[in-house]
Amino acid sequence: MFIPTLGVLRRLLLLLSVCTLCVSVAAGQSTGSVRGHVTNAAGVPVTSGTVRLTLDQTTGNHPRTYLFSLPIDSYGNYSGIGITPANYLGVVCTPDAATLDFAAISVTAGQTITVDFDMSRQSYIDSMSPQDRKDLDAYKAKNAATIATNQQIAYMNNLLVQGRTATRSGQFAEAVASLQTAVQLGPDQPILWDALGDAQLGMADAAALQAKNAGRAPASLPSVVQLYQNAADSYQKALEIIGRGTPQPMISGTVWNQIGQIDGKMGHVQEAARAYESAATANPAQTSLYLFNEAATLYNNGDFDNAANAAARTIAADPSKANAYYIKAQSLIQKATVNPRTSRVEAPPGCVDAYQSYLELAPDGPHASEVQDILKGLGASTTRTARASNPAPTSAYSAPPPAYSPPAYSAPAPSSPSAYTPAPQVAASTPPAPQRAIIPQPQPAPQPAPIASIPIPHNYALIFATDNYAHWPHLDNPISDADALNDALTSLYGFHVEELKNPTGEQILQKLTEYLHRHFEMQDQLMIVFSGHGYFDEDLGQGFLAPADALPIQDDLGHRTLLAHQTLMAYVNRIPSTHVILVLDACFAGTLDRKIADSSMRGNPTDVYVHATLPELLVRKQSKRTRRYFASGGKDFVPDGLPGHHSPFISALLVTLNQAADTKGFVTLDDLQEGLDTVNPEPRWGDIQGDNDPGADFLLLTPDAVRKLSAN
Repeated sequence: MFIPTLGVLRRLLLLLSVCTLCVSVAAGQSTGSVRGHVTNAAGVPVTSGTVRLTLDQTTGNHPRTYLFSLPIDSYGNYSGIGITPANYLGVVCTPDAATLDFAAISVTAGQTITVDFDMSRQSYIDSMSPQDRKDLDAYKAKNAATIATNQQIAYMNNLLVQGRTATRSGQFAEAVASLQTAVQLGPDQPILWDALGDAQLGMADAAALQAKNAGRAPASLPSVVQLYQNAADSYQKALEIIGRGTPQPMISGTVWNQIGQIDGKMGHVQEAARAYESAATANPAQTSLYLFNEAATLYNNGDFDNAANAAARTIAADPSKANAYYIKAQSLIQKATVNPRTSRVEAPPGCVDAYQSYLELAPDGPHASEVQDILKGLGASTTRTARASNPAPTSAYSAPPPAYSPPAYSAPAPSSPSAYTPAPQVAASTPPAPQRAIIPQPQPAPQPAPIASIPIPHNYALIFATDNYAHWPHLDNPISDADALNDALTSLYGFHVEELKNPTGEQILQKLTEYLHRHFEMQDQLMIVFSGHGYFDEDLGQGFLAPADALPIQDDLGHRTLLAHQTLMAYVNRIPSTHVILVLDACFAGTLDRKIADSSMRGNPTDVYVHATLPELLVRKQSKRTRRYFASGGKDFVPDGLPGHHSPFISALLVTLNQAADTKGFVTLDDLQEGLDTVNPEPRWGDIQGDNDPGADFLLLTPDAVRKLSAN
C-alpha cells in the first residue's frame, strides 16, 4: 500500500489545485468565486462542457486565451473558487471547444457572484440560423412531454419549498394553498401529502388554541374537528401511496407520528397508541421518539398501565431520555400502597429506580424538585445505588390492534384526575408549527467516570464507498480510498472493518439499521465513513449523500433517492455505541452541521484534555458520549483526486494515522484535526446535532500501546 509522505502530499495538493482551477493563485492574493446554471435553447440543462473565463471581450467563435476553465456538471451547474478579480467574458464551450454563449462576469474579491447562461432567451434564438431554429422547433415538438414534465417537477418542488417555509413561519392558510396546488399536480407524491398534512395540522392547532383562549373545548367544535380531520386525511393519503410503491421509512414514520398526535388531541387514545406503534415499525431509527410520544399520550389520558409500559420501551430504545423515566415513575406510583403496620407509602417495583434515574439524567430538570419531594416522602434516597429489578416491558400497547382508519372525531371522555403533575405539554402564546415531539427532549448529563481499571476500547469501522453510479457521473477514487483506509485502520490500530462498495440507498439504511441493534461495551468506538457524491439543496438548506442508485436531481422530487444528512444523523445518534465519529468525503459534506449549512463557518473545536496522559484520557473519556463529524469541505465542491491517487482529504487522514502510529502509538480527535489543516478546500468538523459531551474523545491505539497499558 502506498502512503504518501507529507512532502509528497503537499506536492499532490498543489497539483490538484492547478488541475481544478487551471491557474495557480499567488499567495496572499484576495480572490472571488463564481457559480451559475447553463440551459440550452430548449430550456434543458446543459450537462457537459465548460464555462471559460477570458479577458478578451470580443464574442464569436475564434481562438482566445482562457485564464479559468470551470466544468459544467450533469445538472447544468458550474462553479469556481480562487478567481482573480477582473472583468471577464464568460464563454460556454462544448467538450470539443466550440463556443455556445457569452456573458459578462465581473469577479470581486471576497464575494461569490451568480451568472446564469439561459440560451432559451429570445435574443439568443433570434441569433440562430434558420436551420438551427428549425431543428429547435422539431426538438421541442418531439420532446414536448418530457420538457413539460421537467417544468412541472420544478414547479412542484417550488410549491413544496414555499409551503414548508410558510408552515414554519405560521402562515398556515398560505401553506395549505400552495400545497393543495402541488398535490393536484403530483397526486402520487407522498412527500407533498405529508407537507400538506403538516400545514393543515398547524391550521387546526391554531384554531384549537383560539378556542381554548375563548374558554371552549376544541373537540366540541365541529369546525376544529374538521380541520384535524383534513390533516389526518392528507397523512392517510401519503401512507396509501407509499403502500403501493417503494417503502419510505422516514416519511412513513413521520406521518404515523403526526396521526398519533391528532388522535391524542382528539381524545382517541387507543388509536393514537396504535399510530405511534406503526411509526416505530415504519422507521426504527426514531423508535424512542415515537414510543415516548405514545407514553406521554397514554399518561396524559390516564392510561397509566400502558403509559408505564411504553415509557419502559422508550428507555430500552434510548436510556438517556430523562422524561421517559419521569413518565414511567409517575405511572407506576398510581399503584402505590400503604403499609398497614407502618402507615408508610410503598412504591411498586421499578418506581423509585425510575425517579432516581430521572434525577441522575436531569438533576436540574423541570420536575427535579417534585421528584426529590416524592422520594423523600417514600423514604428513599435521591441517588441510585443499584439498578432495580424491573418487570420487563411488553412488546407493544396492550389494546387489540385493529387496522388504522381515521376516526370520526368527537369530544373525548374526561380522564381520571391524578395526584401528581401530568407530563408537560408544549405551551405557546401563539400557534406554533406542528411539533414532531410532544414534550422537549432533554440532553443527558455526563456520567461519572470509572475508577478501577483502564478501559481498552474495541474499535469498529463501517465504510460506504461509491465509484459507480447508475445516473450520476462516475468517480475515480472513493473505493480505492476506502480500501486504503480499511488497511490502515486494521493493520495499524486493530479495527474490525466492514466495507460496502457501491451500495444502494436501501442497502445503506439496512446496514445502519443493523448497527442500531448491535451490542457495544461502554468503551467501544465506531467510525462510520462515507465516500462519494454529495448534494446541497439551497432552497431547503439541507445536504444529502448520493447512493449508487440515486436518480438525477431533476427527476427526483423531494430527493427521495438521496440520503439526507438529517436521516444519517438520526441513525448515528441512535447507534448504541458511546463513541461514534462520522467521516464524510463528499461535496457539501460540511452542511451536515446546520451552522455551516446556514453560513460558511469552519466548525467548533474539540474539548480534549491537552495535557493528560494516555491512561487518563482513556479513563476520562470512557463515559463521555462522543458524536463528532469530520467532513472534506463545507458548502463546497471537493476534488476526487487524480485517477489512481487518493482524494486530498483521505490522503491527509492516512498520513496522520501513519505518522501517529510511528511516533506516539495513538491518535486523538485533535491529532486528526491538525492533520487535516493543510487540505484545500478546508475540511470541517464539529458536534453531531450538539450531542457531544464536553471532554469526549475518540482514541485510536496501536497494538503496542495496548500491550503497554495492559501490562500496567
